[in-house]
Amino acid sequence: MNPYTERMLGLLGDRPVIASLEATPAKIDAVVARIGTAGMSRAYAPGKWMVRQIHDLNHLAQLEQIAAQ
Repeated sequence: MNPYTERMLGLLGDRPVIASLEATPAKIDAVVARIGTAGMSRAYAPGKWMVRQIHDLNHLAQLEQIAAQ
């Protein structure tokens, strides 16, 4: 197993992978509801990325991982 995958799976602890994945959309929805559309589109400090940019970059990284398998 590659070190990145091993580290990410290690963050789960005893939680089942599938259950964690199934819970993720609701957690993301809760964050978006809390900070709103405006919150997704602002940087939280000068020179920092917007939440939306981080979200989009994460999707690109996930697609690369899927394509590499």
